[in-house]
Amino acid sequence: MDSGNLQARATQHHHLHKQMLQLNRSRCVAPTSMSKVHLHKVCPQLVRPAFNGVPLRALHSTAADCAIVMFTVIFGKYDDVSRFAASQRVAHDEMPQAARVCRFLFTDVPRQSNGLWLNVPIAPLPFPDNAARSAHAFKTIPWLLFPSAEWVIYLDGKAVVDPTPLQLVSNVSALSGNAPLTMLRHPLIDSRRYAHGWLEEFMKERAAIDGRRRQGWKRDLRDLDLALSTYCARGDICGLVEVPDSSLMVWHKPADGCAGRRLMWRVALLQCTWLGEVSYLSQREQLSFPLAVKFLHLERVVHYMQPAEYMSWWGWRPHTFEGGGSGDCVRIVPARRPGRVNVVHKTCPGDI
Repeated sequence: MDSGNLQARATQHHHLHKQMLQLNRSRCVAPTSMSKVHLHKVCPQLVRPAFNGVPLRALHSTAADCAIVMFTVIFGKYDDVSRFAASQRVAHDEMPQAARVCRFLFTDVPRQSNGLWLNVPIAPLPFPDNAARSAHAFKTIPWLLFPSAEWVIYLDGKAVVDPTPLQLVSNVSALSGNAPLTMLRHPLIDSRRYAHGWLEEFMKERAAIDGRRRQGWKRDLRDLDLALSTYCARGDICGLVEVPDSSLMVWHKPADGCAGRRLMWRVALLQCTWLGEVSYLSQREQLSFPLAVKFLHLERVVHYMQPAEYMSWWGWRPHTFEGGGSGDCVRIVPARRPGRVNVVHKTCPGDI
């Protein structure tokens, strides 16, 4: 990552800090201030040619009547589209028009829409030479993609969840109340086992990249090392005990009114901060999310589901490049020792 990107990141942080101070002093936020035009200083990536390949007008029109949106992003050869679509369970309660549940699958290769999943081809990618960074950029900006939705559910291309979107929304509502964003606590990083969970996850990621040595692996290692030195310089990131798992995120739009719009603007600033980390520093969005939250002091905006609350219905399939077979599915189950879990192969939707 060159010095120009670090300067761009510093400039964005400056504008974000000013915007947050102004927001904290304001009593209300006008609806017009939520527009893309007013985001150009704090989120400059959105008005640059990088996102010209996103058919936003058509996407907004198609999703205008969707109360609940589930979407995923599969770029490059990381995951198999057909396997992903077959892995997600569909219930009869999604079928009525009144439910207004929509599913969107962003890909970099034109394909026919697969069942309930509407294919959205993206060309060019925001980062043409880096499919992973492009995919991670998309997962940080759900409200730019689907501004009319009441709920937006992001699901990784490798993730498998048993509940349908309607069931997920019901579960999240019961657990998180009015939190605009619900994420998973990482199931394999437990405070009773690791004293520095963020650093442990970082080292695991670095070892995995060094071991696989896929195309661009040296660049990825440089990204990680720069992120480590930058984040640890703050003094409060490397010492984090628990880290998120961003394979499943549920975003809930706050109620309208002054308080709701203020909260929604904070969520917009959080998304811009996170997109900036992915764009300018490191594509490892799971590692940069805690920095984005802490920078804006928005810990109360995020609700974390504990592993015990989701491990019975959540799992994943290995990425395509990891050599997973069509029947492979991995689940997390509790272990006998406190704070420990086991990773096992178990049946998932779509398994034969």
